[in-house]
Amino acid sequence: MTPPQQQRVVVKLAPNQPTYRLLVVDDIEENRLLLRHLLEEVGFEVWEAENGQEAITKWQQYHPDLIWMDMRMPVMDGYMATRQIRKQEQAQHLTPTKIIAITASALEEEKADILAAGCDDVVRKPFHENSLWDTLSQYLGVAYCYAEKEEISLGEDVSLSSTVALEANALKMMSPEWLHQLHQAAMMGDDLAVLQLVEQLSPEHQELIDTLRHLADNFRLDQITDVTMEFEFLGESQEVL
Repeated sequence: MTPPQQQRVVVKLAPNQPTYRLLVVDDIEENRLLLRHLLEEVGFEVWEAENGQEAITKWQQYHPDLIWMDMRMPVMDGYMATRQIRKQEQAQHLTPTKIIAITASALEEEKADILAAGCDDVVRKPFHENSLWDTLSQYLGVAYCYAEKEEISLGEDVSLSSTVALEANALKMMSPEWLHQLHQAAMMGDDLAVLQLVEQLSPEHQELIDTLRHLADNFRLDQITDVTMEFEFLGESQEVL
């Protein structure tokens, strides 16, 4: 379960590419802000919509190259919005926009329905950043500039195993509610939410504060996810007992 020692992290779009325009559609503001933050930080142009009806309007207005489409929303869901967009594309003889569904469901039947509605692919929630970059590369041909883990860590010579052990020991004194929130934030790749949770810690946990900030600032939320996972399982087992 040890990650590779050489891990590349996307830091920006490679030069001499088109300006990629993306639309993020989700009724939950925090989800939209998370995706927008990740995408804009790398160099994409991003717009938001909070339901399917608004998504169609923004699609008509901005002509995005790709839409991240939540499938379950009020007013108009992602299924209907996708069908409407595909219908208009056909009527106007437009090049089809890439539409990637975002869903928490793991049911294969639902995936089949999503693809039948006109989506090009499905990304499951919670997602990792790499799945976003890989999907954009696959469907738009996006190229990235990377940094190696060693370049980002600035010479910290601490082994991954000792870092994980240190975190696990420090986290044992945290409340189950806080640990659950931390795990969810890390699973979603939401570094801002992780940093907000870190702000809740008292100065007596300074070593943990520094470590979590370092991991969030250096794109290593995967380490937080791995370590907090054991507390998630522990909480489930205690509920059973």
